Amino acid sequence: MPQKPSIDTDTLTVMWTRLQGYQTKHYWYADHFVPLLKTLTTTSRNYQVDSPSPPSLNSTTDFPPLSSSAPKRRRIQRDPLLSPTPTSPISVQASSPPSAVKSTPSKLLLSPLPNLSPIPGSTTKANTMQTSTPTHSASTLSVNDLYHAIIDVNTTPLASIPKDQKDNAYFLIDNSDNVKRKLNGQPSQYSDDCGAWDSHGGHTVNTTFVVQSNNTLRIAFVKEGLYCYEKQVKGKKTYMPYNPQPDPDSVLTLNRYYIPLKRDKTFKKRVSAFNKLPSTFQNRQHIAVVEYTGSCPTTKTTHGNAKHVSHEFIRTDPSVMNRITEGLNNKKSYIEIYQDMVLKDPDNALEDLQQVHTKTLQQKTGFPCCQSQHC
Repeated sequence: MPQKPSIDTDTLTVMWTRLQGYQTKHYWYADHFVPLLKTLTTTSRNYQVDSPSPPSLNSTTDFPPLSSSAPKRRRIQRDPLLSPTPTSPISVQASSPPSAVKSTPSKLLLSPLPNLSPIPGSTTKANTMQTSTPTHSASTLSVNDLYHAIIDVNTTPLASIPKDQKDNAYFLIDNSDNVKRKLNGQPSQYSDDCGAWDSHGGHTVNTTFVVQSNNTLRIAFVKEGLYCYEKQVKGKKTYMPYNPQPDPDSVLTLNRYYIPLKRDKTFKKRVSAFNKLPSTFQNRQHIAVVEYTGSCPTTKTTHGNAKHVSHEFIRTDPSVMNRITEGLNNKKSYIEIYQDMVLKDPDNALEDLQQVHTKTLQQKTGFPCCQSQHC
């Protein structure tokens, strides 16, 4: 487009589209540009289209309404002085569309359990592995169902908790990073897109189990250095030692963490993981099960510390913050970190440049970044 148009023919109207909504403090990126031309000139032919001038679109929302009927076909007038009429017709052969190939989605998460039923109309996206298996009647999995789901060698855990549908669903995820964090004395992280969770209402339950010969779990209590099972004797709880005592390889501890959603306490999350597995299934020890019970509310809430924003607060994925830290350690500038993350992976990038500033402040002062709306 000329910087100083002299006549009206030098101007060009461009229509742009963007899939995501505009947010303040964000760099603006358009998905498509469409030039609205009155005259199309080539080296050999000159076409003039009898059509009204394109509308002037000066706003992101000021678009003319679409007509209910199909538009009339435009007449094209050819200049006979510039381009003679061809003597033979031009044939265009379009290739037929490829036939649809019916593919069966691979098994990614869990094998069907006796008390489970699939979501009607649910689909599997093999490229992102965003699949879920709903629990039956909005209840959490039993201990044996958890154990069998984890040791099922035919299932593949997800790298992280997928987005979107989570009502009465559970996922198998790779828990390797949280195992390392626990060894370093750091808390586990199970981020999702549900919003803020009520950490004050969360609690953890640790239970010891013994793997029996039929590959089921039975609860075990340690009394006077012996593994015991509970029994009712004359209306009183009595702990009877296992005889013989179980092999240490068959003794497991199940860690279950419960937490409700902050804006709706009826929607809850439970994360279950074993501290170890029998030697036969050691290669499945890094797997955890994340369960959601209830219906995730559709109402949106802002960050508790937000004063000048109204958009919904969703905690940034820890992997995004780790990439910011890596960029800062490599002496990259704020804008370099932001542009690099947005261009390479826009779906899992940081929200705005302020997040880089907040992470830098957190590294320098030790102030927890979760106290800001930009974390």
